[in-house]
Amino acid sequence: MPLSWYIFFINPFNFYWASNLTAFYLVNSFAWLPMALYWKSLDRKIHRMYLLRGGKYVRIWTMNPMGDRFYSWAHISEFNILTEDGLNFADPDKIEFLNKSGQVAYEVLVQLDHYVDHCITHQDEIISFMKEGIVHNPELFEMTLRGYNIDTSDFSINTDHSVRAYEPTNNY
Repeated sequence: MPLSWYIFFINPFNFYWASNLTAFYLVNSFAWLPMALYWKSLDRKIHRMYLLRGGKYVRIWTMNPMGDRFYSWAHISEFNILTEDGLNFADPDKIEFLNKSGQVAYEVLVQLDHYVDHCITHQDEIISFMKEGIVHNPELFEMTLRGYNIDTSDFSINTDHSVRAYEPTNNY
């Protein structure tokens, strides 16, 4: 956009004023579009992902650049991992997207069959996991993106009311 301002005000090519003004208006009317599309693409980047108890669903936490949090849920069987270039479906058993330390090796793209974003269901939506992100449980992350159900039946649930002091049903 500053280049169009320079060409309009300085006019180094000696354009006719009408064509110079037309080019100035056209460039400035569409110059905001790449930045707006980039900011909108940040909505699809996953901030956090939690495996829910039962091992079949994940809670996906996305965040826009303004800091607003949006939650959605997805079934693990609806995860379809894409190749590194993002053009084709990858074989879930053969693709390696984690490095030796258990972190993401490249920006991993996953196509979800049904994804609810801002209360709107999207079909075949592509979400991305940033390379700069931190994976705290690489084994669970890898099996989740590959589409395997994770058995969480051995998790223990504490029912002792003295430990659960912040329950709204108890008045302490």
